[in-house]
Amino acid sequence: PTGVREISATAFSHGQTISSIHIPDSVLCVARYAFASCASLKEMTIGFGVGIIPMGCFAELHNLETVTLTDCIKSIDDYAFYGCSSLPTITIPDSVTSIGDKAFYKCTSLKNIALPDSVISIGTAAFASCDNLESVSFGI
Repeated sequence: PTGVREISATAFSHGQTISSIHIPDSVLCVARYAFASCASLKEMTIGFGVGIIPMGCFAELHNLETVTLTDCIKSIDDYAFYGCSSLPTITIPDSVTSIGDKAFYKCTSLKNIALPDSVISIGTAAFASCDNLESVSFGI
């Protein structure tokens, strides 16, 4: 529904049959681990209302292949995409200023990362154990 403003912590976590998510522009806040461990989730789009990807929000989505982030995202917090092992690429929007600890840890299919000039802080092990990472570009 387009009237939803907030998605609470663990609201959809462990949802075994969710295959796609479109968070509408009306949503202003998504809480910690809201969609963590959704085994079938393959694609998601985050609307213009969300400014922070909170801790663990999309962690352990082993089948996630496509993520669309808007230019309203300012922060990708700790463990946000931890263990998303099928994610081959992600575009970090120009609006992002910080990437938290282990935000993309164990994203083993990730091959390329382009970090815009807006990023001023990259947390501990943010891209650690990304075993197939071939290139990292700064200031794109």
